[in-house]
Amino acid sequence: MYTKIKFSFLLLFVCVNISSQTFLKEVIQTNQTIDSFCFDRAISSFDFLALNPNILNKTLKVGDEVIIPTPYWVSYPDMVLLAGGTPVLAEASIENNFKLTAEQLENTITDKTKWFIFNSPSNPTGAGYSKTELAELTEVLMRY
Repeated sequence: MYTKIKFSFLLLFVCVNISSQTFLKEVIQTNQTIDSFCFDRAISSFDFLALNPNILNKTLKVGDEVIIPTPYWVSYPDMVLLAGGTPVLAEASIENNFKLTAEQLENTITDKTKWFIFNSPSNPTGAGYSKTELAELTEVLMRY
């Protein structure tokens, strides 16, 4: 069981906007309020790709690369492949507590990179990034 975490409804709306009809249909089918559905179920293990399973299909073209830090949730590479993309595995080793460094991310990005699948704490390792580590990764991403 995951613990509850707080997100703003605006953030949730942005994340589910592409598949909002599917999202609202699921809320209705489970006979829950939006608040209880969002915060007790969907957000408890918040995963953008899980909330928007077609987002990769809608944004990737054949040959586009998607960076996935290892270890990773088992479905990520297949989701990329099904969308026509190429998964690029970036090793987040035990020496770094299974966290990808900014330098590793920088070295993995190419002109074909379209996505960086990232979650913290990581599923499956539980490794969480510090504010400093997140800032360093963000700094790299902002250059592209």
